[in-house]
Amino acid sequence: MEEKKGPKKQKSHLKELSIGCLGLIVVLILIGVFSTIGYKESKPQLPPPQLVKIAIKSEIVKRRASGNYRYFFYVKNLDSVPFGETVEIGLLEENDIQIHSEEFKPNPPIPPKLQNYCYVDAEWGPFGWEKFTIRKFSWRVRDNNYRTLQEGKDEITTKFENLYHY
Repeated sequence: MEEKKGPKKQKSHLKELSIGCLGLIVVLILIGVFSTIGYKESKPQLPPPQLVKIAIKSEIVKRRASGNYRYFFYVKNLDSVPFGETVEIGLLEENDIQIHSEEFKPNPPIPPKLQNYCYVDAEWGPFGWEKFTIRKFSWRVRDNNYRTLQEGKDEITTKFENLYHY
């Protein structure tokens, strides 16, 4: 005997079909949610910083006509490639506390085995009668991503020239 498909049978098939579709949608949503757990957005990796070979020395201190001091330094490129990174030079008082700093970026870059001069202006001198006595300097080389490539500390030269006339 053939069974007739009536409205009740069709409704039950529709109900089963809609429950199955709903279940499939829930499963797909859960897969999407759980697949993103622990996902970290990938950031472009920077290449490792390049080592630089430079020397920075205090050359002379000049008391200017304005009464301020100008500290001259040379930056010597000891490498076999041109040097064009940013150098920050800081003036240190007797307790190694930095009281002033300025940046220098050689333009054009310093060729291999050559040097370039830069200076830092300050109102304090290398002698004990000032508010601060500058005896040392610190320096740091940074790349364009602000990563420190090299740093150091050294004494301020005793070579002095007075251009200030009372």
